[in-house]
Amino acid sequence: MADRNIEVKWTPFAFQQLDDIFDHIFFKEKSLDLAQKIVDRIFNRTDQLKEFPESGSPEPLLNKIGQDSRYLLEASHKIIYEYLL
Repeated sequence: MADRNIEVKWTPFAFQQLDDIFDHIFFKEKSLDLAQKIVDRIFNRTDQLKEFPESGSPEPLLNKIGQDSRYLLEASHKIIYEYLL
């Protein structure tokens, strides 16, 4: 797959979810560093999709309604994505 130029595009909804995750951790744990570390880990987790876009598992609930979605896990966070050709 090295000859393909695959990029990960984040939706506005996904960015809002990341903001919510950051805020929740920051206010719960009172740690800016921990909140940033978790958000960074979520971003970094998606890097594998550039080389292995089908590496996530199928998302059964969304597949039932006709969406071809997959997901990755990072700690307790589910990263749902679609691989578009």
